[in-house]
Amino acid sequence: KRSFEPSMYARLEKLGLGHKKHDPDLLTEAEIEKFVKLDIDPDTITWRRVTDCNDKYLRKVTIGKSPSEFSKRQGVQLCR
Repeated sequence: KRSFEPSMYARLEKLGLGHKKHDPDLLTEAEIEKFVKLDIDPDTITWRRVTDCNDKYLRKVTIGKSPSEFSKRQGVQLCR
């Protein structure tokens, strides 16, 4: 038997479909379309910037600043 996840109940309530939250088969085609459309503007989505080994700012990292290390300058890419 199909059923909605509890995390979907709030969205169903917001859309005025809370009385049908126990049986997905009760939704009409129009209600299903309304339920699955998220109305998210892709231009407003942001997330924290992730830094990886290909980051252009890491390409000029100076390694070996400790007095016990030899100083090396990495030019183009980072090496392990």
